[in-house]
Formats: sequence, structure tokens, C-alpha cells
Amino acid sequence: EDQLPVSLPDLDDFKPGNDPQGCLARVLDWRFFQQDGKWFARETNTMPQWAGSCWYYLRFADPANSEQAWSAEAEKSWLPVDLYVGGAEHAVLHLLYARFWHKVLFSLGLVSTN
Repeated sequence: EDQLPVSLPDLDDFKPGNDPQGCLARVLDWRFFQQDGKWFARETNTMPQWAGSCWYYLRFADPANSEQAWSAEAEKSWLPVDLYVGGAEHAVLHLLYARFWHKVLFSLGLVSTN
């Protein structure tokens, strides 16, 4: 705990590469470190799949928009979602995380509903 919070390395290139672990995995001297004579590897997946899957409903509202993720007009026309069909575990977790991200997007002024 005396090393928390972990400082992220400076990166010039955040583009995805071939490693599914993400851009931090390319910084080998940061990713792998030695402590008390043992080698460790830091977690490099900073954006788990829930982050990506929790806003796709907004993109579905405006899938052909090449200028922005969704337009205000499409968002107001299609949202809020009033029915979600899926298994109980999937629905609970997805809706929990989707609600969190929707509130973040609302705070940023990117969606009109809270």
C-alpha cells in the first residue's frame, strides 16, 4: 500500500496495438517490476469490457453518424430505453454499469436524461 496510487507512465502513443492487454503493456519497464527479489507484472487492462458495452445503446440510436458517437436529436428521439431483455445476471450487471456510465455522460452534458 505504500506504493499507491500507482503512477502511470507517460505515453506518446495510445493507439491500440496487437497486444490485447492495451497500450500500457508496451511499457515493459513499467509493466514488469521487481520487489523484494520477486518479479511482478502490473495489470494493464484499465478499461474492462463493461465500460465499452455500457454505452452501445446510445450508438444504436445513431449508428450511421460519422461525425460523433450520437447526435442530440437521435438521443432524444430514441431514449430512454424502456425495455431490456436478457438473462438476470447479465441484465443486472449491464444495467448497473450502464446506469453509472449514463450518469457520467449526463454530468458531462452528453445525454439529456439523468
